[in-house]
Amino acid sequence: MVECLNCGERRQVPEHECPRCTYVGWASVAELNESLRQKLRDRVLASRRIRAAN
Repeated sequence: MVECLNCGERRQVPEHECPRCTYVGWASVAELNESLRQKLRDRVLASRRIRAAN
């Protein structure tokens, strides 16, 4: 099971984007704890985006 890193929506299989918030970051539920979840959600969305290397 995976969890959206933005809103916490859980799915059996990660989709391209979260159906709830359209974010595309997923992590295994087993790898997350409440402290890490809170830190991820407290970060500004723009700072979580992957930037392309030049």
